[in-house]
Amino acid sequence: MSPYLSHRFHALDYWNGDRDNKKVPYYHGDPEMFFHSRLPMVKDIPIGDYATTHQCLVDGRERRKKGSPMKPQRIKPTWVNPRTERSVAIPGKYYTQRMDIIEKAIKCLPEGVMIDNPGWTDLQLLQRLKISSMDNAHYRCFGKRGNLVTQLNELPHPQPKRLTYSTISNVAACAKNHGGQVNCLIIYGSSGRPMEDWRCRPMPIDIYNLGKFLWERNHEYLTDLSRVCPPNSCQVNFYYSRFKGHIRKHRDNGIRAMNGVTRNMSTPNRENSQLHGTNVMTFTIGASMEFTLHAFKDDMSGKNNAGMYTDTYGLTTTLDDCSCFVLDPIDNETHMHSARFNQTEKFLVRAALNYRWCVNEKWFYGNNHPQASLRWAYANHIEMDKKEIQWKFLLEGRECNYSKVEWYRCMVENRCSNQYYFDN
Repeated sequence: MSPYLSHRFHALDYWNGDRDNKKVPYYHGDPEMFFHSRLPMVKDIPIGDYATTHQCLVDGRERRKKGSPMKPQRIKPTWVNPRTERSVAIPGKYYTQRMDIIEKAIKCLPEGVMIDNPGWTDLQLLQRLKISSMDNAHYRCFGKRGNLVTQLNELPHPQPKRLTYSTISNVAACAKNHGGQVNCLIIYGSSGRPMEDWRCRPMPIDIYNLGKFLWERNHEYLTDLSRVCPPNSCQVNFYYSRFKGHIRKHRDNGIRAMNGVTRNMSTPNRENSQLHGTNVMTFTIGASMEFTLHAFKDDMSGKNNAGMYTDTYGLTTTLDDCSCFVLDPIDNETHMHSARFNQTEKFLVRAALNYRWCVNEKWFYGNNHPQASLRWAYANHIEMDKKEIQWKFLLEGRECNYSKVEWYRCMVENRCSNQYYFDN
């Protein structure tokens, strides 16, 4: 157990203002006004069963006026980052007292995606995932060399399958050939995928309510910007141990230079969305996984890349069912992080609900788009110039499901053997 668990500190002493590791402020002036100014398209619109950005901001303001509706409860983390005392892992006992909120959120997830039956073959599981309502994201097989682009949900790839939610900032009518309506949502970008392949859908009120509950419960560990309102974005990552599910070392939000400009982004800078100075709250459902922060280990070469983040002593913790990991924005800048299963069992499934505070509002198609490959997709006819589009086959409805012969030929040409999953 970390020696830092022997004491607790007051939140006001702990944060001492929202500044990055180089003491550059994340915002200027009032945090609420700053946050609101970054969301210019927000409208007060009745949506029914979905959360709106307007209501999210109202909920934040109401809490500041009335205080927390929950009884104060001293939270004791199971793990604190021993290097910075910032990021924390909080056990499920602080959340399971409200299983009604958790269970309602779980019911919003696509049916069957949390099940892996030992009697299924790999291909049978993939066929179930392929027809689920998870994000219809695509993957360039064999890396940058690959000519095959296929649906991630039909691959036994270790990277997680995804489902991306956002509060709704606005809605607008559009032509029937685009589905009749588009939603103004808050993006969370996808590394390695062109923008026309990004997906986002309105956040069900029960997914939002779980994020709001976590926001209330974890308030003392959040930065000033994260305290402005409940999180308005949630991306769910689904991991399957039979596919060696994991997420490799990465950062969520780049590195800030001394002037506050961000570099080392996994998405284009102009499409960055997570507000710098905000946390990430990751809520686990299902099997446990090990979460590791990777610290920089200087070899005096002057380099700073993923291969240099090899110092992990004391920086690994286990995320169990219904636990929550609160990632601090400074730890996100100074460390990289990864996750993998810590058991040897083959048929484990974990869903990680990653709640964030994002501010980049964009238009997305709805579920009524006549072309299946573009449902919940980035509204390219509004947001993109034709010259920016890389995967035109998505816009033309020409998704490819490759035959065994085609797949084998590509593997031979590229001297690769991974991603081969067809039954003999």
